[in-house]
Amino acid sequence: MKVPPFRRNVFGSCLVLLSISCANAQPASYQDPGKIGDPESWRTSEFNAEWGLAAMKAQYAYAAGYTGKNISIGILDSGYYDKHPGLPASRFLPVTSNGVPGVLNANNNTHGTLVSGTIGAARDGQDMHGVAFNATIYEANTNATDGFLFGVSDPKFPASDAKYFSAAYDALAATGVRIISNSWGSQPGSENYSTLDNIVNAYRQHSVANNGQGTWLNAAMKVSMNGVVNNFSAGNTGYDNASLRGSLPYFHPELEGNWMTTTGYAQQQGQVYNKCGIAKYWCVAAPTGTSSTSYSGSATNPSAIYANFNGTSAAAPHASAALALIMERYPYMTNEQALTVLFTTSQNMEVDTSKPIIKGDPVVFSDITLLKISNSKVPNAIVGWGLVDLQKAMNGPAQFLGRFDYNLPGGQKDIWRNDISQEAIVQRKSEEQAEVNGWQAKKATLPGSLPGDQLATYLGGLRTDAVPLLKKLAASIATGNFAADYQALQGNAVAASVFSRLLAGTTYGSYLDSYAANPAYNWLAQSISGQLTTALNAGSFSIADSEVDSVKGLMQFSYSTANDRVAYLTKKLADPTAYEAGLTKSGAGQLTLQGNNTYTGETRVNGGELVIDKAASIVSASVVNNTGLLTVNGTAGDATVNAGGTLRGTGSVGAATIAAGGTVAPGNSIGTLTVRGDFLQAAGSFYQAEVAPGGASDRIVVGGKAILQGGTIQIVRTSDAPFVFGQRYSLLTATGGIVGTYAGLSGDTTPISLFVGPKLSYDAASAYLDIAQVAPFAAAAATRNQAAAAMGADTLPDASSLKLAVLNLQTGAQARAAFDQLGGELHASAKTALIEDSRFVRDAVLRRLRSAPEANGDAAQARSKDAQTLASVPGRYGVWGQAFGSWGHAGGDANVGRLSRSASGFMGGVDGRLFDEGRIGVVAGVSHTSFDVQDRQASGSSDNYHLGVYGGTEQGPLAVRTGLALTWNQLSTRRSVSFPGFADSLQGSSHARTAQVFGELAYKLKAGGADVEPFANLAHVNLSSGKLRERGGLAALYGSGTDTNVTFSTLGARTSMDFELAGVGATARASLGWRHGFGDLTPQMTSTLLGSAPFTVTGVPVAKNATLAELELDLRVAPRATLRLAYSGQFASKMKDQSVRASLDWKF
Repeated sequence: MKVPPFRRNVFGSCLVLLSISCANAQPASYQDPGKIGDPESWRTSEFNAEWGLAAMKAQYAYAAGYTGKNISIGILDSGYYDKHPGLPASRFLPVTSNGVPGVLNANNNTHGTLVSGTIGAARDGQDMHGVAFNATIYEANTNATDGFLFGVSDPKFPASDAKYFSAAYDALAATGVRIISNSWGSQPGSENYSTLDNIVNAYRQHSVANNGQGTWLNAAMKVSMNGVVNNFSAGNTGYDNASLRGSLPYFHPELEGNWMTTTGYAQQQGQVYNKCGIAKYWCVAAPTGTSSTSYSGSATNPSAIYANFNGTSAAAPHASAALALIMERYPYMTNEQALTVLFTTSQNMEVDTSKPIIKGDPVVFSDITLLKISNSKVPNAIVGWGLVDLQKAMNGPAQFLGRFDYNLPGGQKDIWRNDISQEAIVQRKSEEQAEVNGWQAKKATLPGSLPGDQLATYLGGLRTDAVPLLKKLAASIATGNFAADYQALQGNAVAASVFSRLLAGTTYGSYLDSYAANPAYNWLAQSISGQLTTALNAGSFSIADSEVDSVKGLMQFSYSTANDRVAYLTKKLADPTAYEAGLTKSGAGQLTLQGNNTYTGETRVNGGELVIDKAASIVSASVVNNTGLLTVNGTAGDATVNAGGTLRGTGSVGAATIAAGGTVAPGNSIGTLTVRGDFLQAAGSFYQAEVAPGGASDRIVVGGKAILQGGTIQIVRTSDAPFVFGQRYSLLTATGGIVGTYAGLSGDTTPISLFVGPKLSYDAASAYLDIAQVAPFAAAAATRNQAAAAMGADTLPDASSLKLAVLNLQTGAQARAAFDQLGGELHASAKTALIEDSRFVRDAVLRRLRSAPEANGDAAQARSKDAQTLASVPGRYGVWGQAFGSWGHAGGDANVGRLSRSASGFMGGVDGRLFDEGRIGVVAGVSHTSFDVQDRQASGSSDNYHLGVYGGTEQGPLAVRTGLALTWNQLSTRRSVSFPGFADSLQGSSHARTAQVFGELAYKLKAGGADVEPFANLAHVNLSSGKLRERGGLAALYGSGTDTNVTFSTLGARTSMDFELAGVGATARASLGWRHGFGDLTPQMTSTLLGSAPFTVTGVPVAKNATLAELELDLRVAPRATLRLAYSGQFASKMKDQSVRASLDWKF
């Protein structure tokens, strides 16, 4: 049903409520019962008086804390009653344009006041309140009633002039409004919105009227192009399309994002007035037939009341105010983004074909097409996106209509709970592709495409047929065939143009579509038929050339317009980003998605954090750039992390690529990130792994293959507790295996000791962080012996407490001290002591051979009265004995410690002459050697048992002396091994055998009263060490037997002189020699710790070169006995040894 001409807008006489109290002042203090988080608390009687609030679920916005505060809304309408108590001056602010303020004047009517109340009437406990009752509202005045026509120009209302409206729109925009609500004016009779061609015709009227000056539409377009949203009512005449002003983005796609139109939604749950039609992608439905602020009486003497408000004039301000609440909810969204939320969260509805149309509803004064909820997510031509739903709108967008770049500043957090899809943009692409595809066939049928002469011929035919069609329609009221005749007339462009012109001065034309569908309204048909008959019967009636030219112009304009649109769509379709439904998160704030999101355009995180919450999902691929952080606790598609970006969370992604400079950080603290596909970590990227000393760590579980091209693992410890040796953290596992490795570690990689810290290890399908040995023990060694002991200890089982103690050492000094003690160099240095002490046997033997009677010739005669008694008496056989003591040391160096030693013992022998010049004998003895290396807390001793044979001869001054001896050594050792975390006391025992062969060649010379004997001495010593077995603890050493061979050569000279001392025959002897050693001068010891590999250390070396000195005094205390006292010393650069001895020879 069409609203009759006298009821086309709003009627103050149709009151929902007429309240005397409404003019009274607001109560001194109003305690609003509404509570945050409690939607029902906002449903007061005041709320319920305006049923549209509940229809749009505004209580949910209020309960979330959004009432329009800090949002500025513009209204362009027929002035408002500024004294109305529901429109407080603190929030309703008039603007002046062209000298006309926004408040009510004599040229206005109630329309502007009704619009104002619907948008923002106060919530004060009185009557009703507006949708955005805390918004700031700026009002500009059309300086006319709502009855004036909003076409190109209405001579009765000069305010429709473009200049006037340009000033009005500019004045509103200058206040900073984000929305301008437009419900003003009525459709001109010359405009018809039934079909696309009709809308094109209406658009042409504006284009023709433009002439470079623009129309009021250009004024509206200008502010929208500068970022202000214009919302236009769709119109009240029941056409299948919104009015031209609502449909304008069809011709100017650049307006989308700042333009919308609103159709009516009746309380009976139906659509009313003009449908959305071609404007469906920027059209919503909103309530109409609601209560609002108004006044009774005249504009010059108003009285405040509340009245019914209908038409799309009431619907548009509902939607405008709802958009303001959305803008408040999302203060960082652009206007286009806020519109996307409004559109995509509206409740989609479709015609309920099971219910009949409600005819002529007395509240909305129109037919109502009943609707039902639709599951479709695509806008339709009836209600566009559907009924505004503020409950859903509080939870974020429900679809993306292109790339949605949400710039959320630092410190801000937002949560979107809706499922976000892309059905509408996919459908739109399909529709626009079909439009382009069909254009080639369609354009050939359009008369505007014809060449000039052919178009003239075509128009001539239409002109000939036009009058009969007009006459037939005039007579159709009698035949009852009005609908068919009307449609036939509309098929003739010239006839249709004449018909529109004849009715241009009336309002009938705008209702013909409804009448054609329902010819029962005879009053309309009779009026039209009568007026048409009168015009046709006039003698002056004819179809002028100008009429045909006008039709020609329209045809050519229609073709050009369509062609331009197809060109635009073709370019749009060629742009791969034009229909991409994707999200870009920018700004440093945090956005959380809690829905299951099926849009497929890339999700880009260019800044701040995007969280895919637990149980939420996105199917699109994600790209993280710059400083962006993508936290996936739910499910996501493929993810690429570029330089500066970070991927983290406990959910799963498809495939994942961490490019150079990017970071993956599983978990939110410690957690596991699942990669369902392949995982690639590029060189220069980072894996930030949190680890806890107890063994928990971040982890990446890859369902496909893990390709590691380098990258660094950044270790972050979750506490100050130390790592535990042997702990293994599983950082990455891949079902498809691992290819490559990481480049290394960074971050908190501080070792727990000198040798233990975090290190990476791999198997075929996993990458681990092990708290393990990161440096060989030998790395801390400074000497060969330390290195040898370190290598030995390094081969101990990992479970060995000795190895663990070494592993836990903190400093190099501690480690070197430990290795010095563990090496057991005492056992090697003991060999030096035994080899050096081997001289006591050969020195005793050679000394005996030098002092034997055959070596001395006849005894010196006594020089006193007891000379015969004391003279040396030659004997064939001799027995001799020698006691000795020795002490000395061999200096150490960086590799070995100083060896201190001492020895004492007794040697004895028996010998006899062999022929006259020779002597052979046997020697035996026992000695004890003590030695220690204080620097190594080690000491030992050896009990030595000697047995040998010797012999010599003198041929004149030439003497040859030789011997062979064998010594059995029984060694015992004591060592202490003590360093941080370990202590052990060890005792060892071993056996050795020292064999030597020696000889001396000497030549005696006489020098005055003294003898001088140069000599050359050669000795070879073989020390055969047996197995070593230490007892005590884990530091005990086990060694195998080894041989050490050293050869000594000595060159020197001796001198001797006989004299008498206190009546006793005496001989003083002195010798000086140079000893040179060669062979195994540096003794070695190869041993093992329990469970270790063998290692070899060296001891204090035998001196290579040494000076030998000796002093001796022989006293012949009896004819057959000689007492010999001697001192000897060996001196080398790092060795000094001194000894004393006393011997007694007895011959018989």
